[in-house]
Amino acid sequence: MSYKYILVFVSVVFAASIAFSPSWAGDLSGQKGKVRAMGQYPDGGCGKLFDRYIVASGHSAYATTVTGQYSAAVCGIALNKRSQEQAAQDAVKVCESGNEHYKVEQLGGCYVGASK
Repeated sequence: MSYKYILVFVSVVFAASIAFSPSWAGDLSGQKGKVRAMGQYPDGGCGKLFDRYIVASGHSAYATTVTGQYSAAVCGIALNKRSQEQAAQDAVKVCESGNEHYKVEQLGGCYVGASK
């Protein structure tokens, strides 16, 4: 293998490692990102998860349920994923699995409350 081909291979591997690293998005810690009709700031365990979402430095998402007046909320997060879309999908999956586990009566399924 000649020097020219080795240099091209190393350049391609380096470019791929940068493109797929969470830091490619820049530092997103401390940012709320795109917030979608979440209502009030969440309390309790969901509030703690939302705080972890805010502190995350990469693409992340926070998903929650729409709850009735006397129901508890179920939520989920996905932190530092490759893309905002992947984080949103994973957060909804975590929320839905929690919803199945706790069997909370609600007015709808899980939705993405915030993502960055």
